[in-house]
Amino acid sequence: MNQRLSPRACAACLALLVASCTSSPAESVPDEPERLSWALQDGYVPSSVQVILDERLAAAGCDYEVDAETGMLRLLEDFDTSRNYYITYAMVADPAHPELTTGIAFGNHRDQALVRRLLGIAETAQAEPPAGMTIGLNATPTNDPAIFRVSRGLQAEGLRVAIASKSDPSQLDWLDSADFRYEAGAGEVTLGGGRAVDADTQFLFLSGQPSARNVFQLGEHAKNNKVRVVVNDRRLVEDVDFVVDKAAGTVTILDDAFRAGGAQYHVAAGNLAIGNHVGGDRLLELLRD
Repeated sequence: MNQRLSPRACAACLALLVASCTSSPAESVPDEPERLSWALQDGYVPSSVQVILDERLAAAGCDYEVDAETGMLRLLEDFDTSRNYYITYAMVADPAHPELTTGIAFGNHRDQALVRRLLGIAETAQAEPPAGMTIGLNATPTNDPAIFRVSRGLQAEGLRVAIASKSDPSQLDWLDSADFRYEAGAGEVTLGGGRAVDADTQFLFLSGQPSARNVFQLGEHAKNNKVRVVVNDRRLVEDVDFVVDKAAGTVTILDDAFRAGGAQYHVAAGNLAIGNHVGGDRLLELLRD
């Protein structure tokens, strides 16, 4: 079962990723002369795709198209990547849980205020996260309804927390800093100030910078499946280029090219995949055992 989202769905989540586009944008893959294309990740929601070219919101079928079979997004006009562009979409890694939607954003657009206006994202009084790679996570409930666990360590500085609707993940109720407490060591968020999450209709969403950019939390996926990692055009070797901690469910990338920053990467285990790689057929070839 896939959840149908309006073209503006997840826009609020994706706003939090604008900062990441200024640090390490995904690179384009030439499709044919003077045409650019990008591979969208498996599980992308077609109705959520939005493209900004320079100072306008591009139109599907006129400015770009997405191949439903391959997930390739292709521009239909000549476009030099030195110009401003920005692409966002939502993906659902597990069709059984459409409420666990992840926002993906990449590009080189420098005018964040313009991007927000074009995506219909309201400005908030809360400060923006610090510049750098920003990620969004859905927190996991515990037996205590006020405490939630985070699957990946986040820096306390600039952390933002919101209560989101399962039926429409773009509806985010951002909490004041006084309404939650984040314990980085324990990886837990505790709600206060009378704020609560209705487990049947809502979930807790966090946005911030990872505390360790080379460590990925795959949880049960890493414990029960083979982990495959690709950086740029290389399939990495376990226990040489990356290590897996089965007990903690984490993957730590040791590869120098990744740690230097700006690399394309893909981390996969079971039906979970994380990364920004746009390698298309080449990526599939590298992942094949």
